[in-house]
Amino acid sequence: MVSHPRSGTHFTIDSIRKNFVDIEFQVHPGGAGLSPEGLILSHGKALRQQFSDYLNQTGETVGIFKSHMLPEDFEAAIEDPILSTDVREIIRTIYEEFRILYVRRDSRDVMVSHYHYIKRGGGILFLGEMNRHSSTNLSEFIRTPNDFILPVRTFENFDRNRASYWAHHVESWMCQDRISQVSYEALSSKWEPTMQSVARDLKFEERLKNQRERPVLPTRGIGGRLVKKLKRLSSGQDERTSTAKLPHKGKVGEWTKEFSESDVAFIQREAGAVMARVGYEFGG
Repeated sequence: MVSHPRSGTHFTIDSIRKNFVDIEFQVHPGGAGLSPEGLILSHGKALRQQFSDYLNQTGETVGIFKSHMLPEDFEAAIEDPILSTDVREIIRTIYEEFRILYVRRDSRDVMVSHYHYIKRGGGILFLGEMNRHSSTNLSEFIRTPNDFILPVRTFENFDRNRASYWAHHVESWMCQDRISQVSYEALSSKWEPTMQSVARDLKFEERLKNQRERPVLPTRGIGGRLVKKLKRLSSGQDERTSTAKLPHKGKVGEWTKEFSESDVAFIQREAGAVMARVGYEFGG
């Protein structure tokens, strides 16, 4: 599962893991999803072993791994001599042999969700972004450089701001002819037929359950998450209700309430061509 951050990745993951037979989200013991960027950043033996154990399994269970990496991130990591041979081979296997589902979302809603996620400390464990953007407003935020840059590559022109990075992320994956794709908007508004389409695209039709359950986004705030966890434990259920990471609202078109005209014009200038190619429109 690949996406730009804040594109509905976990809503898609939960839609699949809850409604397909023997498909599971692969996680660390602490609950975070296993990702190839984790291999690049940590090089930890335990993490490598988790990936290896999955790749060497012989059962019918299909694992979901998530990533926000670019295609060139994968390609650079595969050739990076600093990474160990086994890490490079794991990343190569994921990139070249796994089925890839790309999740996209309107860049304007992505920007709003990402901004509020960081302001609430969602990114602090990774880059300390909450402190860096403590006094940044949304209009300023969308114009700041992309800082999701893994050590396998250097700053590029498309990193110049968050909108240009979104455009490059979407375009670079869309030109890969071997991937399947789904939009958050389709999942949000036409969940049932979109799930059937995803099953066909991934060739998982035989795994799609007859009785299907649309995931519910978790209640925002620590209290809401704690209540849900206690309910799960008291009911004897082991499965997490949601894997989502601090969703803002999850609503399509939320950007219309927060963007100024100049913000819309900025997004259109930096990402409008790609947005039009994948079906996102600008009024006027």
